[in-house]
Amino acid sequence: MNTRVIIICVLGLLYPYCGFGQALNAISGKESLVHTGAGSEKTEKEKYVYHVYETTSKVAFEIPHYLGEPCTEKWSRFQANYTRTYDQNVGFSSTTVEFAKPAIYHAVNKINKYIVKAVKKKNVTREEAIRLLSHVLDCANTLLYEDDTTQLEKSLASTKEPELLIKIFKQIKLVKA
Repeated sequence: MNTRVIIICVLGLLYPYCGFGQALNAISGKESLVHTGAGSEKTEKEKYVYHVYETTSKVAFEIPHYLGEPCTEKWSRFQANYTRTYDQNVGFSSTTVEFAKPAIYHAVNKINKYIVKAVKKKNVTREEAIRLLSHVLDCANTLLYEDDTTQLEKSLASTKEPELLIKIFKQIKLVKA
């Protein structure tokens, strides 16, 4: 009994030094504010920076979106680029859907559902929701063509709450090339 108590106390003392919970602090934004004194705050630089290349291609089939035209084109491009459907001819007839970068795909879908519900409940204005979802979709459409997204994908895959997923996407800065 006493050895268990001692082990628990030692682990409790080593907790801050072993890095447990560091990923959660980075995602929750606790490290993103730097105090400069006298109550003023400035935000830290973005954690992820990616280059955006202009594309002029149109999507063959546009999927209507709840928030309207600014998001419809981006949402359609997102769905067309991230999902691939294969028909099976042998055995039971069904289709197989494959996702490119599934962590990003599922995170964007979760954020989309969260934002649409927030607009319906009037927790956020339509303009704010359009601005936020446009940024998320711009990031997702850019990330599809990036090679080094493993760290971002790990962060997105380990996060389940939509608010924290939005914070991760807010840390992404897109630079036009």
